[in-house]
Amino acid sequence: MPSNNLENKTFYRFVKVLYFFSVILLSIIFIFVGWYYRPTSYVDYSESYILCKGGQKISFANANISSVGVDSATFGAYNDENAKGACLPYEKRLLRDRITGEEKIVLVSEFENYGLEMPSTADVTYKFKAVQSLRGSYVEVVSWWGLGIGGTIILLTIVRGTLNYIAFGKFR
Repeated sequence: MPSNNLENKTFYRFVKVLYFFSVILLSIIFIFVGWYYRPTSYVDYSESYILCKGGQKISFANANISSVGVDSATFGAYNDENAKGACLPYEKRLLRDRITGEEKIVLVSEFENYGLEMPSTADVTYKFKAVQSLRGSYVEVVSWWGLGIGGTIILLTIVRGTLNYIAFGKFR
C-alpha cells in the first residue's frame, strides 16, 4: 500500500485528529499545572506570631488566625478578634480589694481564682509579625511546561505510530 494513500483512510485521519486534539488539551493542562508552581508570596504561619502586651508570643496557628485578611501590616476584623482573644489571658489588670483596699496586679487568666468574669477584649493591645515567604520557582514552571508538553508529544507520537502500524503496517 503506497504511503500517499494513507490520507484517504478514515482511521488514519481519525488518529491524526485525535493526536492533534490530545496534544493541545494536554499542553493546556501542563501550562496550567506549571503556572500553579510560579513564585508566590504567602504568610508563613509557622514563623508568624502575635506579641501580646505582656511579652507572650503566640503563633498564628495557636491564635486561630485565618489566612484570609492577613497581610504584613493589618488584620481583618475576624483575625483581630482572635488575636485579642488569644492575648486576653496574658493581660494584667489591677484588682482592688473592697474591704481592705489592697491593690494587686493579676493576670486575666487568674480571674477565675478570684471569682471574676473574663473582661471584654476591647482594650487588649498586641503587635504581630507576619513573615512573608516565597513558594515555587520559575524552574518548576519551565520544568512542568518542558517535560509535560515534550513528554506528551513523545508519548502520543509513539501511540499514534503504533496504531498506524497495527492498522496499516506503517509507523507514521
